Amino acid sequence: TGFFDVLGIRDLDMVNSTGLCRFGWMKTMTVDIMLELVECVTGFKYNKQDSFFFALRSFTARHMFGYREGYTRDKFTISPVLCGIPALKDGPIADYPSVDVQRLTDNLYNILGYKWDGTPLKDSLELMGGMQYVIDYLYPKQ
Repeated sequence: TGFFDVLGIRDLDMVNSTGLCRFGWMKTMTVDIMLELVECVTGFKYNKQDSFFFALRSFTARHMFGYREGYTRDKFTISPVLCGIPALKDGPIADYPSVDVQRLTDNLYNILGYKWDGTPLKDSLELMGGMQYVIDYLYPKQ
């Protein structure tokens, strides 16, 4: 996990922002097509670098709704079966090693610039731009 997961977030949030579902477009939709669609919907022209921050803002804003309501990392759950526990005995992924979800979450939060509990770092929010309302919520002036 890490940077490629963030690219996946970018792709998903770019398509979501247009109101479309990426599921049917997974093989054919390129970043350039996504940028065109976002321009059609928003009226703003984004380049690939802009799209990265656009999607991170979208992801972070959505993440903050749950965060504000107390849905933090300690409340996340995932079925052990999805993590390979117990390991399957038959099939193409038989005896495949289990997935360390905590490590994957650590990696993702680290590359996103979030603290361990899912709190976005102030520096990350400032780098994304357009997140002043989140900064004010998380880091009120004393």
